[in-house]
Amino acid sequence: MSNYTARPFHLVFPVLLFALGAWAFLRPGWELFGLLSWIVGALAVFWIVVSGIWSDRARYNDSLADLLEASSKVDLDKMAALGLKCDDVKESVNVSLFEGSRSRHFDLPASSVKLRSLALGLLNGQPFSEKRWVIDGRLFSASEFRSLRLAMRSRGLIEPVNDKDNRQGFSLTDAGRELLKSLVSSPSPAGEIA
Repeated sequence: MSNYTARPFHLVFPVLLFALGAWAFLRPGWELFGLLSWIVGALAVFWIVVSGIWSDRARYNDSLADLLEASSKVDLDKMAALGLKCDDVKESVNVSLFEGSRSRHFDLPASSVKLRSLALGLLNGQPFSEKRWVIDGRLFSASEFRSLRLAMRSRGLIEPVNDKDNRQGFSLTDAGRELLKSLVSSPSPAGEIA
């Protein structure tokens, strides 16, 4: 039913049924046939209207789903194409972490757009490694990624999987996981995360 598109000529059938019903009402003994013609014509009109509404709603939902999927793949070039200037995207994010009665405030050296993409990947099980985010993903340059990794490690957001060999990668701490969850749930274009 979602593929149906109402066309003006589709109303020809119900109009013919209404005309046939009117003709039958004028003939003695044909009143029941006329009434049935009008009922079938009314049902056809109802079907056309409901199908048209349903089809428009399905197209709207499909376009919304496509838009949401595209928005999850946004990068700085696409944002610039949408009119957001690179100057509008700050190169660091101010973070406020609240741990009990204490709070910590610091900057992470990456834009909120890049951090959100990183957060989505890490929370979905992707590794926090240069290979994934610099070579394969091309989200960060090597120096950007190393600066971010150093800042996150010094703030207790990540820890090495193996203390003796950092090449095995890093995993999120509880504070890091909470920070990334808050970044994904309410990304702040202004460059601040609480």
